[in-house]
Amino acid sequence: MIRLCAMGMGLGLLLTGCGAIEVSDGGEGLLGEGLHQPYARGATVHVRFRATLPTPWGGLANPWRATVDDEDVAALVQQTSTFDADGNRDGLEVVLAMTSEGSTTLRLFEGDATAESWSGTVEVVVPDQLELVPAIDAQVFGRDQAPAERGEEVLALQGHDAAFMVRLRKGGRSVYGTGSVEARVDGEGLYAEPDTSVLGRDREWFKLRASGAGPVSVHFLSDGTELHDVAVRGVEAAAVQTLTLDASSESGLSDGASATAILRGHGDGGRPVYGLVGTFRFDDNTLQGEGDHVVYEFMADEEVELFARAGDVEVRRTVHGRGARVGNTNQVSCVQAPLSLWGLAALVFAVRRRRRAA
Repeated sequence: MIRLCAMGMGLGLLLTGCGAIEVSDGGEGLLGEGLHQPYARGATVHVRFRATLPTPWGGLANPWRATVDDEDVAALVQQTSTFDADGNRDGLEVVLAMTSEGSTTLRLFEGDATAESWSGTVEVVVPDQLELVPAIDAQVFGRDQAPAERGEEVLALQGHDAAFMVRLRKGGRSVYGTGSVEARVDGEGLYAEPDTSVLGRDREWFKLRASGAGPVSVHFLSDGTELHDVAVRGVEAAAVQTLTLDASSESGLSDGASATAILRGHGDGGRPVYGLVGTFRFDDNTLQGEGDHVVYEFMADEEVELFARAGDVEVRRTVHGRGARVGNTNQVSCVQAPLSLWGLAALVFAVRRRRRAA
């Protein structure tokens, strides 16, 4: 959060005496955590500036505008005023294309003012490492199992999307931005498609869908340089040998908080089966839809049995709560669709926690 007071500000914010601008480069403006650094060369970054104090005169008096000092490093592709639900201008969205290694400065101005309202450094690098992290671990729940290693053979349920977050690094540092990574598939029977998360627009996401047994190799490149590859073997539901339900999110919760039970499947040799979906029963009620997790309202005194089934395998676990709903983290772009408002709040908190750890 960037604080702005009257001194040096244009008329639009001067009327409030002391205002604030929220700056976000991901998550549809939900997080307001400023600019993540550095960004990948070849990536596109959306930066959202939003006024956070009420504007009783009907929105910002003057539109905001942005400039970039060195567009050879980060080119300013587009800037568009944003409006609140009442049609009042409340900020600016800027699209930047990261074109070459280096650093430059992004500046925000109000109307024709020459004094900047905000400025921030934009650093662009070429990543040297790429990791594939399962969506169920990376996107929502703050769990971080070992990512798929380079050259590893991974199992994916045939006919279903298996979603992964692509984590870029440079010298061990996390690298952000989207659009710099592409996937190249060797052979038939595997489809690889980029996706966008509603809670993490500053990260790359890919969905893999196996239509045959394979294995088929897929190579991941950042700005044309290969950094990772895996071999995907498609398996039928009958290949799932064991299931587990992880409900450890109940630890330390208060009544009314959001809890999550995560379904995981394992095949030959205990290897994870990605893209797994199952059906669920909660307190003897069959829940609607298929997915890989159940979100429910935690209630310490309400003990219920949760059942999950995938193929011919079933698992059972005792949990505490009510109001269960099924979700599927492999549907990255609509992962929060089955959740209530308390579930969405939990997702936002978990994304914050994951970013601090990354």
